[in-house]
Amino acid sequence: MPTVTATRVITRAHTATHLSNAVAGAIADILGRLGISSRQLMADWPRLYDPAIRAWMEEGSLAAIRVECTQPGGKIEPIFEFPIDYFDDGSVELSHRHVAIARQWAKINRVPAGSAVAVKCQYIGTHTPQSGWGPCDMAPTSHLNRVNFGTLAAGPYASAAVRMYTS
Repeated sequence: MPTVTATRVITRAHTATHLSNAVAGAIADILGRLGISSRQLMADWPRLYDPAIRAWMEEGSLAAIRVECTQPGGKIEPIFEFPIDYFDDGSVELSHRHVAIARQWAKINRVPAGSAVAVKCQYIGTHTPQSGWGPCDMAPTSHLNRVNFGTLAAGPYASAAVRMYTS
């Protein structure tokens, strides 16, 4: 009887793609809950956001992806953060908890018409420059309450969680 051997290799690149896709889907859902169109952001995702986020995840320099909502009066709230956790375990299966996390979306309130969002990234140490990205300031969160939604997605070498800052 012949012997068949199969090998499946999941690399950091696979995990980065998986996590980027999970974050994109979660951001689209969150914007819908806020009452903000995600059309332009999702149209730009494959060209601007995804390549940079995947590159930074692959090199391990991305600490978090942040979505800051600026209301018409200038108030920056709510803020959503997708912290990235890196680890050495390459045996973790690709997983996605989008449905479980979606139950938490009920805690998200609509924002006033005319509110806008900005996607920003926080880094661990140095990171490779990416087209369309530059330095930016992060809105403070120390005066806001933090709500942890849990792990959104995971794979070998990394996972992404979701948390919200609001008053």
